[in-house]
Amino acid sequence: LVTLPTGPVHSTLPKNPLFHQNLSFQSCIRMAEDKLPAFSIDGLQWCLKELDKEEFQTFKELLKKKSSELTKSSIPLVEVVNADVEHLAFLLHEYYTGPHAWEMSINIFEEMNLPTLSEKAKDEMKKHSVAEIPGDFEPIKTDQGPSKEEGSEISQAMEIDGATEAETEKQEISQAIEQGGATAAETKEQVRKSISKDEEAWSVIPRRVWGKGLIDQQWETFCRVLCNHRNLQHLDLGTSILTEWAMKKLCAELKSPTCTVQNLVFRDTQIMAGLQHLWLTLISNHHIKCLNLGSTLLKDEDVKAACEALKHPNCFLESLRLDLCAISQAGYLMISQVLTTRSISLNYLGLAGNKVTDEGVKPLFEALKAPQCTLQKLTLESCSLTAVGCHALASALDSNRSLTHLCLSSNHLGIEGMYMLCQSIRLPSCSLRRLILNQCGVNVDTCDFLVIAMMGNTLLTHLSLNWNPLQDEGVNLLCKVMLKTWCQLQDLELVGCHLTAACCTNLSSVITRSKHLKSLDLASNAVGDSGVAVLCEGLKHEKGSLRRLGLQACGLTSNCCEVLSSTLSCNQSLTSLNLVQNSFSPEGMVKLCSAFAHPLCSLQVIGLWKCQYPVQVQKL
Repeated sequence: LVTLPTGPVHSTLPKNPLFHQNLSFQSCIRMAEDKLPAFSIDGLQWCLKELDKEEFQTFKELLKKKSSELTKSSIPLVEVVNADVEHLAFLLHEYYTGPHAWEMSINIFEEMNLPTLSEKAKDEMKKHSVAEIPGDFEPIKTDQGPSKEEGSEISQAMEIDGATEAETEKQEISQAIEQGGATAAETKEQVRKSISKDEEAWSVIPRRVWGKGLIDQQWETFCRVLCNHRNLQHLDLGTSILTEWAMKKLCAELKSPTCTVQNLVFRDTQIMAGLQHLWLTLISNHHIKCLNLGSTLLKDEDVKAACEALKHPNCFLESLRLDLCAISQAGYLMISQVLTTRSISLNYLGLAGNKVTDEGVKPLFEALKAPQCTLQKLTLESCSLTAVGCHALASALDSNRSLTHLCLSSNHLGIEGMYMLCQSIRLPSCSLRRLILNQCGVNVDTCDFLVIAMMGNTLLTHLSLNWNPLQDEGVNLLCKVMLKTWCQLQDLELVGCHLTAACCTNLSSVITRSKHLKSLDLASNAVGDSGVAVLCEGLKHEKGSLRRLGLQACGLTSNCCEVLSSTLSCNQSLTSLNLVQNSFSPEGMVKLCSAFAHPLCSLQVIGLWKCQYPVQVQKL
């Protein structure tokens, strides 16, 4: 039995977060399925948490690549990009049920050259391959109330240490859980020890309750506590199951004048009904600035109600994410009409994964032309855009003065589409600063168009071209532009672009001469030891401004450790270096570690997998 105190939420909470991925707010009905994924998800989460930040990004990149190669059970790419450890484990089990999730993960660990983690994952897979379900268990469903077993759990939740009903009402949340055979008293004591005595309030509530579903009274109390906490700004109910009653109760508390929640997340939430309460909340609560409804099925009437709320003068929503919401052509039209409303506060709109025809997306691009449109960021990843849609978008970019961020990843734009898009971007009137074209089929031929665009647009600071077959020739063309003094590009991402050491000479020149380039990511390219040696020549230059360099999975060996060590000992600008998934010997690592410890080395973030090296090297 877990009880949270009625005082402020402290900065340290128990490791078991208090939101369940399948949160239900009706009386609990035990089903066999409830136990099937639980142990596997926990085990997989444990493995993923062993990865550092750079390795976790690599895992997601490889997962996207492998998933896109499958004809069935393909995880939506946008979901993988935005997923944290817990959500990614949930996605793997949702799309690759049973042992397939483990097999996919182990395959990626091995490809990342992480044998220790791969073995641990195999052990976890064997340990939890069979769900622990009693042989005589039968699901019980009844309209007469909870089963006898459930009734005892609810009774325990309502009678805490002999407390009266009035005393129970004062408690914010009480939840019956099962935890490795621990008794209620043991679990309660464990939670009390986990909560810090520090009085600094914690402003973010974790996304899941790993336990039984909350009963109605508990959910009502839960909502009241959260929505009246003075320091709570981010509320994430992702992957929950919300009935209409639950939504109504939640929204009633969100309307409270004391509610300070600014970011509201319902990503992957199954909302049975009750979205109308949410739209009214946006009008009543002036604090809510960001709403994420990713992967929530929205009917046309839902979109219409949302648009009416957005147009209301009392709605101050600035960011709306509707990724993978199955928005129809009619829905696109309604959203487009909202963007031309003068009173709207919206500046970020995410529509990734909503497949639409070129004809259906035209109203959206027409809205961008309107002088009343103040949208700054637009995400259209995996929306089935083609050259026809690009023609309408290019026309919009000619006249739009507010849009600064545009993501078109995972759309097959084609040569004609890229040409029209770049013709608009090159105009001095184009305000774009961040352009993301990952997996758009950009090749050597279409690189010419990008070069023309960069020559005309001096505002562009971020260009992401990951997983496009640019090859060395295409990158060499980009380098010619980046060598110009008027080029303002600060961040260039070239992950998995089929590059070799041949393009490193020009990249090294850019590192040496560019005053603006701060970040360069060359991960998953066959740069090799010879390519790194050339890059190091540029890094040794005193006037270089590069701060972040990504060399993950670039085929590096110990042969380049000497030159890398020498460079890091004199370079004072580089603060982040990713060397994960390369084959360094212990001797090579000793050389690198000596450079990391050098007083002139400015590195703050180093990407390496320590577990693959002997203990002596790990201590370095």
